[in-house]
Order: sequence, then C-alpha cells, then structure tokens
Amino acid sequence: MKTVYIFLFLLVILSSCDDDNDVNIDNPFLGEWHLISLTGGFSPTETYQVGDIIWGFNSDDSLEIEISTNISNQSRLPIKNDTTLSYSYDSLHLVVGNNNYEYRLENNDSTLKLYDELASDGIMMELEKH
Repeated sequence: MKTVYIFLFLLVILSSCDDDNDVNIDNPFLGEWHLISLTGGFSPTETYQVGDIIWGFNSDDSLEIEISTNISNQSRLPIKNDTTLSYSYDSLHLVVGNNNYEYRLENNDSTLKLYDELASDGIMMELEKH
C-alpha cells in the first residue's frame, strides 16, 4: 500500500511540473520566414521573391525584418524598412510591434498567413518558412 501512495505522490508531482523552457519549443514562428505576397483591398497583389523580405522570429520575442528590395510608396506593406520589433502571440492573434494580425498556419506550419481586417479592405500577407 505504501508503494501505491509513493507512486501517486510522484505522479502528482510530475504532472504539476511546469517548465518555462517548453514555451519556445511550442513557438511555431521561430525561424526565418520570407514574405511571398500581399493582397487585399482594391490594390493589385504585391509579390516578392524569396529573400526580398525576411522576417526572423527569435526565441527572445524579437522579430528582425530585413528588406533587400525597393518598396514602392504605393505599397500597402505595414513595415517598409529594416527594423527589429517585439512580437507576441496567442492561438488567434500575432502582435508585431503595434500591428495586431489574425493568423493561420498552413501546409504543416510552413505557410503563415497574416490578416489585418481583410473583410474591410484590409490586407493578407503570406510568408513561407525557410
């Protein structure tokens, strides 16, 4: 009987452990993403080549955006210059700096779609993980 109590005690202890390091393991955004397209509103779709615009999500909740192409003044991109911003997320939203996006991960989490009020002429950005 003593063995049963010890087993139950260990089971309770192990199931209540919360390791803060597990947060980064579950972060689906970590790594390098390439902006492929931006659509929405009445503007034409903007397309980019792999490497033109890179979003690098880091484990310290920072996002490094590198832009190696010329961005038109007419572009609807919310971020048009190299920068580093903070990011956070939950199951529905990804907040990048002051921008709040609904998101969807597709194709085994290799495609990220960010929606900014698409229903009211907002934008949708599509990024691919590399």
